[in-house]
Amino acid sequence: MLITKKVATWALWVTVWFQKGGDEHLLMYRLAVVSKEANIILCYPRVCTIITDNIMAAVADEHRIAFENALARIGFSPNERQAFIQTSGCTNIAMLGILPADQISKICKRLSTRAIDPITLSAIQEQLLLAMRFWVTNLQRLQQQVDANDFTTALALNQAQTMRRQLEDDA
Repeated sequence: MLITKKVATWALWVTVWFQKGGDEHLLMYRLAVVSKEANIILCYPRVCTIITDNIMAAVADEHRIAFENALARIGFSPNERQAFIQTSGCTNIAMLGILPADQISKICKRLSTRAIDPITLSAIQEQLLLAMRFWVTNLQRLQQQVDANDFTTALALNQAQTMRRQLEDDA
């Protein structure tokens, strides 16, 4: 069984080859429809249990790539992105909302002090990462969808200033 994704319609298809009476047959079944905007997956009942893991893996990969791209927009190199994702355990941008702000700083310090291949992030990178977390937690507080593709460099700088002002006002 081979699972493919038809990108234009976000439909997931399964292609099945089988032999019957000496002839080869090829059948394609529409298994599910993935709605990126609503973050839902609509499966046809008979095949849902077979492909749920594969669908979720495809969606998770898309979210991870979007998160990596958001990290790139705030100045993270490929090695820095991989190291941060591996050390933090955050595989998508929404997971940043789970971590407290001081934990982000601890992860950045841990990256620079690890024994093998230490990675030192600049103070600006750390602040923009904290701004990303600030943006995520505000969206989650308002129960809005968090999409890593919406996080631009300009938004990062704006959120960093807003976060700084809020911290100064609270002090």
